[in-house]
Amino acid sequence: MTDNDFDVAIIGGGPAGAISAALLARAGFKVLLAEKNARPEKKICGEFICPQAFEILERVGVREMIEAAPHGEVRGMVLAGPNGARLETQFPDYEGRRGFRENGISISRPQFDGILVENSKKLGAEIWWGARLVALHMEAGSARLSFRLQGNDEPVSVRAAIVIGADGRASSVARFLGMSAPTPGRPRGVIHGFFSGVAGMQERGEMHILSNGAYCALNLLPNGVCNLALVDDVDVIRRWHGREKDRAEEVIASAPHLGKRFDGAQLCGELKVLMPLRVAVHRSWAERVMLVGDAGGFFDPFTGEGIYAAMRSGELAADVALEALAMGDFSASALERYGLERAGWERGKRVVWQAFQALIRRERLVNRFGAFLKRSPEVADLLVGLSGNYIPPRALLRPSVFSKLAAGLIFWF
Repeated sequence: MTDNDFDVAIIGGGPAGAISAALLARAGFKVLLAEKNARPEKKICGEFICPQAFEILERVGVREMIEAAPHGEVRGMVLAGPNGARLETQFPDYEGRRGFRENGISISRPQFDGILVENSKKLGAEIWWGARLVALHMEAGSARLSFRLQGNDEPVSVRAAIVIGADGRASSVARFLGMSAPTPGRPRGVIHGFFSGVAGMQERGEMHILSNGAYCALNLLPNGVCNLALVDDVDVIRRWHGREKDRAEEVIASAPHLGKRFDGAQLCGELKVLMPLRVAVHRSWAERVMLVGDAGGFFDPFTGEGIYAAMRSGELAADVALEALAMGDFSASALERYGLERAGWERGKRVVWQAFQALIRRERLVNRFGAFLKRSPEVADLLVGLSGNYIPPRALLRPSVFSKLAAGLIFWF
């Protein structure tokens, strides 16, 4: 194996790619982790790490480092409806157990990503910062990748037995291999920014559902700044192009529990826009290739959070890659388990997501659902545990829960 030959080339240095790199490097394989940016950067992200994510962090040996870094505890969720109803919940017990960690945390993404990548390096992965993938094609016996490195005009070529695409929503790996697919359904986007001086922030994530079907998520960061994400239809966001701050102010003023809390708040930097939120691929695996994190598909995370999904997919891809490397079989059929298992654990959350997306566009039903949750704290806690990724969606089908949901449906309609 030459210096530019690798067992696995991972494109993208976010949580998904870094988890894959750590597990594969620790197993003794030659791993390249290539990131197009010169360093970890801020991203449009809620910056929430759910309780169950710490199981993966412990597996790769960084749990203590993450918990030692500046962070805030996230002890549950606040759910607020368009009529002003407000419900505070916490991460609950489920069948006698809690999440892997009692609480989630909020943490800066550059800091979080940096710790994960540095850990991959310590475990033996080769890290290339400022490496942009410019070509990818399959050859007999390997995949060939070409990168353009910052400060180097000449492309650098490498070969790898397996390629893991962890390069985000606009994945170059997916594009080069024709794996990207049109975005289905009614697209949504997000207006995202950071505000200081927001009153009443506490150690709980907040979800405010608005009267027009949009919703606003708030998360308190360890420096006292509020991370705000306003999710709305793409066509609405486009109408406010160049006036995103005005749109955010209008939405905040209209939300029963938000308006006065932002009276003395200051925007830190600029608001950024990302749309559409949802990303689709024809499938998340092919011969010698697996797509992880957002590169393998992303749906609006109303019922969960994207960092855990990215880490979980990176972990699963690494496990499948370890099997393929041991057998020397890199065919699509050998990597199919990754796609099937990923689809399996995403399926339940997608169903819940679709139900909520339909619900929140109907203000009357949202208000009735909020009243139902106040009367049924067990269901409210299950939904919050679902966002913590340690309560499976099938828990909603338990007879004691399903009967309440069914009775609630009759009442709502």
